[in-house]
Amino acid sequence: MLKRISCVAALVLMVVGGAVSADETASKLAEPQLGVKLSTAKNVVTAGENFDLHVTLKNLSDREVTVSPLQPFARLRIIVESEEGKLLRPQRMVIVLAEPDVTLRPAQQLQRELDICIWFPRGLYAGSFKIHISYQPDRNRVGMIESNVVEVEVKARTAEQENEYQDFAAILRASGDEAIEKCNQFLKQHKGSMFEPRVRLALAAWCSTLKQFEKVHESLGTEFAQASPTKREQISGLYFRIRVFCKSGKLQEALTLAESIDEVWAKYKAESLRGKLKAKQEQGESKATEDVLPDKPQEKNAGPPEPAGKTDK
Repeated sequence: MLKRISCVAALVLMVVGGAVSADETASKLAEPQLGVKLSTAKNVVTAGENFDLHVTLKNLSDREVTVSPLQPFARLRIIVESEEGKLLRPQRMVIVLAEPDVTLRPAQQLQRELDICIWFPRGLYAGSFKIHISYQPDRNRVGMIESNVVEVEVKARTAEQENEYQDFAAILRASGDEAIEKCNQFLKQHKGSMFEPRVRLALAAWCSTLKQFEKVHESLGTEFAQASPTKREQISGLYFRIRVFCKSGKLQEALTLAESIDEVWAKYKAESLRGKLKAKQEQGESKATEDVLPDKPQEKNAGPPEPAGKTDK
């Protein structure tokens, strides 16, 4: 009995006086494991103008942490507050490409290039705004991690920019052939407009939908690159071109483009395309082998085949 009591006492002393006490464990669990930082290259923009948002996720712990990717609407939420204290509501959701979870080593960072028009396709109206990001690390975690606050001043549009904006808004309301016509008219009338990258992306989207594939590449060519698109718009343009290459059967061109993009979805797309090209090549080699095989020689004087069911007596 005394021996059992001594063992229990020793165990209690180990827990209380050991290397990790209950208080130290609670303190360690309370420490933040992840940090989210938001930044932008522009703090003064024009009403309706698109601008980059840089999101950086960092592992602040001393061990590996597996997290969900930095995807808008899926795991990232934007909070935009006006100087009057009004919270702006995002106007639409975008298609989010599926991405796997990411494991970060201690001090490792994960970055994502986004822009304001993901949540507000027409940009922000004139005024002063405070912007921050709320991030949910994984599906099972209830709490959200908040980023720092970025302040952005939005200037009013000039008369000329107002005309451009109205024509751009008309494109967003149109669809099909009407949208394509309005896009082409905009590009002729408003060269060098701050809305041009979004107009070209809209034109590419409708041309792709209506299977006008060559016009997609024309819309997203040199002039698109010269229109100063945001980094997210550049990636969107490459995505459209890959999709069009695939739809038109140009898998090798799609693979070459996918391999040039440093994005998770592009790596998965490239892997898928390599598999399709390999299968296509193997199928072609098999067909070629069949074509060169000689026909089975017929036996001489074999005569016509016996009728079905006939047997020798």
